[in-house]
Amino acid sequence: MNPFDDGPGFSLETAVRHPARLAILGCLEPDAPMAGDAVKLITGVDVPRGSYRMRVLLEFGLVEARQMGDGGPLRYVPRLDQHPIWVTEAVESQRPG
Repeated sequence: MNPFDDGPGFSLETAVRHPARLAILGCLEPDAPMAGDAVKLITGVDVPRGSYRMRVLLEFGLVEARQMGDGGPLRYVPRLDQHPIWVTEAVESQRPG
């Protein structure tokens, strides 16, 4: 079985440790909301898969979507504070520097 299987009912660990979702989480900053297109550009995740990956992160409460005052696209920020410490550690390991 593929350890990154997105089958029904997959776990928080599977959601976080998937390479594409981990890359998305690693590029998001709490103080700098980022549009989905920018996330996809930075991570290299294609649009259909990127949208799906972002929805999974939203469903698990790992990211929050914010509508900015300019009426533009939704922007995303990480929401790791409500999750076990290993989630933050996994995400921090993906950040540059």
